[in-house]
Amino acid sequence: METGELMVEDTKPLFSPSQEEVRTSATVFKDDLKTFKAIARLKFDSDPMNNAWKEAVILFIQQNKSLLKETAEQIPDKKI
Repeated sequence: METGELMVEDTKPLFSPSQEEVRTSATVFKDDLKTFKAIARLKFDSDPMNNAWKEAVILFIQQNKSLLKETAEQIPDKKI
């Protein structure tokens, strides 16, 4: 097993919104993806899948952003 630095994404983008796009992949249930695609095609004329993923991420964040606050409150302040 290789040892070295553990690469972790910086959380700073959570606090400074960026419009930079990133390409990603996900594993989802096949039937859910079929339904997602059908709705995306009906809702968005231009670039249905990308627009639907962007909307899905925004809705996920809105529904779950309180988790960040609760987690932040559980992390004790470190003394310098």
